[in-house]
Amino acid sequence: MGNFVARGFRRAELSRRLARQTRDAAQARCLLALASIYDRGSRSDAARLGNVTLQIVRDWVMRFKAHGPDGLINGKAPGPKSRLNDTQRAALAQANGGSMCCRIDPSYL
Repeated sequence: MGNFVARGFRRAELSRRLARQTRDAAQARCLLALASIYDRGSRSDAARLGNVTLQIVRDWVMRFKAHGPDGLINGKAPGPKSRLNDTQRAALAQANGGSMCCRIDPSYL
């Protein structure tokens, strides 16, 4: 969403506009809570508005200051680490005839 440099009322107005434009509901909720802070509201009011704790509002403010509106988008979790290293994966692919697809022995069915 680009560079976000504004102060006071203008920043609250821009936050509300971005909240209307985004398709990410969580980001819109963050932006609306931050807009209430920029309108000279308390962080407690913003936490009630966002239905979160004060710590989460603090995290939103820190992410917003560091990365702008795009910092409020929740990223995908990385997931578990692979149990096989590269050499083991290559050996498995070679054992399966160059394919990473696992084959089931019909005698086990």
